[in-house]
Amino acid sequence: DSPIVYCYPEYEYIDYLREFDDVNLIVLGEENSPFKGDANLDGVIDISDATAVLQFYAETTVGLDTSFVNDAELNQFAYYLADIKGTIGEEYKIDISDATAIHDKYAKKASGLE
Repeated sequence: DSPIVYCYPEYEYIDYLREFDDVNLIVLGEENSPFKGDANLDGVIDISDATAVLQFYAETTVGLDTSFVNDAELNQFAYYLADIKGTIGEEYKIDISDATAIHDKYAKKASGLE
């Protein structure tokens, strides 16, 4: 498996990292990231990501302080990837439509349509 590298957009070596075919690069806030939907940061978009988004949404709806992973910095990337329906540049808003979009993306990929 190729390593996943998480970068902030101001990181000066992003273009250098893009030259490697065996590196999965995730740049915070980048439009059209192929990893949009990977809420649990495991490098795969599957049903567990949709479940994680549903759980996150349910817990925040009832006022619980919740997160996707136990690392504040990585949570920024998890929120960005989970907010699949969000608009770049806006504050992340994770809701049921994100879970549905992740499920649809997974279903299309699993059936060979994507």
